[in-house]
Amino acid sequence: MIQPSNAFRVVIKVAKYTADVEYGLVEMIEQEHEFWLDRSIGYSLALFMMMWLQRLFRDLARHC
Repeated sequence: MIQPSNAFRVVIKVAKYTADVEYGLVEMIEQEHEFWLDRSIGYSLALFMMMWLQRLFRDLARHC
């Protein structure tokens, strides 16, 4: 559990787009990704991007 004094939130908003996937084109709706991070862990930009991309691909897989 994240201690309130160490928590911060990052929100990424993604506009509607068309994904070109293995089975053709998929229309993706506007999305909002919210992350609650614990500043005591020490995130790097690479770790944050990996977490965000995993969530983005998971959402994409749900729509295929």
